[in-house]
Amino acid sequence: MTLTATGTASAADYTWTNPGARLQVEKHGDVVKLCDTKNNGYPAFASISWDGGASIYTIQTSHCATKSASNGYNIPEGKKVTIKFTGNDSDKPSDVKTVNFVNNR
Repeated sequence: MTLTATGTASAADYTWTNPGARLQVEKHGDVVKLCDTKNNGYPAFASISWDGGASIYTIQTSHCATKSASNGYNIPEGKKVTIKFTGNDSDKPSDVKTVNFVNNR
């Protein structure tokens, strides 16, 4: 499943949910925040890539974790970003949500 989202009322440009996980993206500053929203024994996990390439970096957390340009995780401008994330057993493809956006800020 591939989704393209519109912005939300929060500071994040995008917010997506998946059973057990919430993913937020702020394009300005390349901020990617992943939260585990379900105490199910599986941490939330996200894999971030751009322009169809291999995973550039990952996030895994049992709470909330943030990566951004300010701490070394820059996403180049104009790139199509793909994030795959899950809050369940990441070995089950049906539990993984894929989202896309263009980093244009």
